Amino acid sequence: MVIQWHMVGMFAPALFSGRLTTAWGPRLTGMLGAFLLVTGAGIGSLGTGMSTFMLSLGLVGVGWNLAYVSGGAYAVRSPEREPATA
Repeated sequence: MVIQWHMVGMFAPALFSGRLTTAWGPRLTGMLGAFLLVTGAGIGSLGTGMSTFMLSLGLVGVGWNLAYVSGGAYAVRSPEREPATA
């Protein structure tokens, strides 16, 4: 059940994380994702109960999604590099 909520946290925010990145920009969205990752890790270190793990991995999943989408936005914005010559 914990892994299921982690997977939901990773992929369900994809329904709105692109629009959030467009509205807030990739930097703020990435910072929010990093904050959720660190918060989830901190909560996970507080105990070994089922609810602790579910909350922790849910936050880590949502944080991963936001960081991944904002990283993709940065990759799209990066200038194209010239191909290397042999």
